[in-house]
Amino acid sequence: MVDPSMTLRQNDPSRPLHDKAPKVTVGMPVFNGADTIEKAIAAVLAQTFADLELVISDNASTDGTLKLCQAAASKDDRVRIVQQQRNIGAVPNFAAVLSAARAPYFMFAAADDHIEPNFIKECLAALEAAPDAVSCAPRTLIHFADGVTREPWGCKPIGGGAWLRPALFLLRPADNSRFYGLHRTEAMRLAYLDEPPFTAFDWAVSALTLAQGSHVQ
Repeated sequence: MVDPSMTLRQNDPSRPLHDKAPKVTVGMPVFNGADTIEKAIAAVLAQTFADLELVISDNASTDGTLKLCQAAASKDDRVRIVQQQRNIGAVPNFAAVLSAARAPYFMFAAADDHIEPNFIKECLAALEAAPDAVSCAPRTLIHFADGVTREPWGCKPIGGGAWLRPALFLLRPADNSRFYGLHRTEAMRLAYLDEPPFTAFDWAVSALTLAQGSHVQ
């Protein structure tokens, strides 16, 4: 996985971290997300499961994104901000929040998505009940601009043998909503390729998590 330590600067390095690491890290990479990020942050911080940290990596946004993130961090000490000095691209920015995670469970959160209040609680319960699973794929609804809402294929559970699981996924990866599910942090770190970005990068990452274990829903 990319080590972004040479390109990152924590927004407030003097601010001490809690001695006890949280159980879940939520990583939110963002670039110019001022129109949506406030709601996305609020949805994470309103989770019924509160033992979490939210790590936001601002990818040198040119709108008001950083100020909105700083405002959230000033109100809730579970929020940590990493500020990129230049735009490093989406894939390395996702790697940045993953590298900063301190918890045994991890999830990516898009800056324009909304998660329901019990999202983390239910995904965590499903993972802890299945020791051989590495990820929990969330039920997802996609809201289109024309008013249509549908549940995508990409959040189905996948089990079976070590070779079968990635094959079943790659036969029909669809929207790959499972990428935004809850994962065991080390499994995601092993899966997140230290390679230049390429088309369908997230498909490769999800397939590599499935090579390590099953996905529950």
